[in-house]
Amino acid sequence: MNNDNEYIIPVSSDYAATWTFIIPSKATTIKEQMAQIQKIYQQLCDSFGDFIIPTTLHYNITNHHSKKLCHGDTNVTTETVEKIHCDDGIKYFDLISELRENSQNSTISKIRFTRKEIKVHLYGFDRYINYIDCVEYQKGDPVNSKKVWDPIDVNITHTKNRRRYDINTKYMFQIKIGILSDIWIKDTKNGMCNKRYLSLFVQKIMDNCQIEAKECDKLKSSDLWTDLDIHEYVDSYDPEHIF
Repeated sequence: MNNDNEYIIPVSSDYAATWTFIIPSKATTIKEQMAQIQKIYQQLCDSFGDFIIPTTLHYNITNHHSKKLCHGDTNVTTETVEKIHCDDGIKYFDLISELRENSQNSTISKIRFTRKEIKVHLYGFDRYINYIDCVEYQKGDPVNSKKVWDPIDVNITHTKNRRRYDINTKYMFQIKIGILSDIWIKDTKNGMCNKRYLSLFVQKIMDNCQIEAKECDKLKSSDLWTDLDIHEYVDSYDPEHIF
């Protein structure tokens, strides 16, 4: 499959690589958790720059009996998912105003930027693309699918610290990036430019957010390498170079 000169963004349902940025959370109350996630959300939005313009996001609300922060026990009453959409781009205060309305006995466990305008380099020019420009591929061929998605995922998660012994807090936040297209992988002129845009975005996260630790994973067993017919990059692609 050779799509580098076509106006098609091939995507797979599997990540090729992920980057996870970990921020400790000392919050013990709902108020403290909400204040911290609002701060991280603002810092991430600042990191988007002109690379990403979010147009749709979903956020998970966990309602609690008390104002004490607890996950996965009888203190949790309900969990719901809310949505914010704006074709012109979601502004920082669009979500913050929603969070403040739900902050009395609620925490936000996840924010997912599900639809985005993303700056990429194609045909020698920068342009913004979104999920409408993306076509799902399986085993090297396009498939008819009702589900379409962006070529990059971005989300914030608040979770218990179950395995990070280098993080000295019970809870932590994670900012996670996952790539679902070869536009971030190929060594073509377009690919090299798009890798640079992604690298600048990652660097802004490192600069803007109080990152305590980071993880980088290349998923060699991912279906993406077969779906997009780019087996030659399985060994040579190094996501560490994004840092």
